[in-house]
Amino acid sequence: MVKDEGYFLPKWLGYYKQFFKPEDIYVLDHQSSDGSTQNLDVNVIHVTNDVAVDHTWIVNTIQDQQRKLLQDYRCVLFAESDEIVYPLFQTLDNYIDKFLDGQDEYITCIGHEMMQDLEKEKPLSADDPIMPNRRHWFRHPLYDKTLLSKVPLNWAWGFHSQDKPNVHRGLYLLHLHRHDFEMMLKRHEMRVAKWKIKDDGNSGYQFKISQRDELLKYFYEQCKEPQLIPAEHLLSIRGL
Repeated sequence: MVKDEGYFLPKWLGYYKQFFKPEDIYVLDHQSSDGSTQNLDVNVIHVTNDVAVDHTWIVNTIQDQQRKLLQDYRCVLFAESDEIVYPLFQTLDNYIDKFLDGQDEYITCIGHEMMQDLEKEKPLSADDPIMPNRRHWFRHPLYDKTLLSKVPLNWAWGFHSQDKPNVHRGLYLLHLHRHDFEMMLKRHEMRVAKWKIKDDGNSGYQFKISQRDELLKYFYEQCKEPQLIPAEHLLSIRGL
């Protein structure tokens, strides 16, 4: 699901089109106004909610779409626009072929957060590729998401958990939200200025941060010392 994702959506599509035909990719367009969802060669499904960040509605809408797709497909992979799902030492489509032949009903990703080294890595422009310019991450169990499934899933807010035990089988998730601080700041400023955000207490509080100092604190909140991304992971994340 996307809303005005003119930066991440092209990169998301460029990555996943390596493994899926355009007719098998589905983008839920939540009233985008930046033109990013126009003239795409993938399926674009329009969804409507005047509140931009409504966690219950977002989860319910994605769950309904997953159930519909499972009527026509043997499995469905869900990923948000800043999430890259990948295995090691094989392509994603080959991994899914093996998953379809196996006994598991679903797979839980192993989550990491990419993080810009503000002292060593320069800010990116919208046209810059990500992977040649970013080399750091940190382990983020919050992004151990169950995203590949042969069966309907019931997710919690943010898709960070669901109603079944985790099943880890060497599938990884790279979360890109912190990959560039200046770009992150611009996205947060735009959201706070233009979007209606439902008051759900502390949940999704990051969507409400738009001040540089406060966002910088959030930027480092889970990890102050990011690690180098191992070479085998860098080689596996192609086309980004």
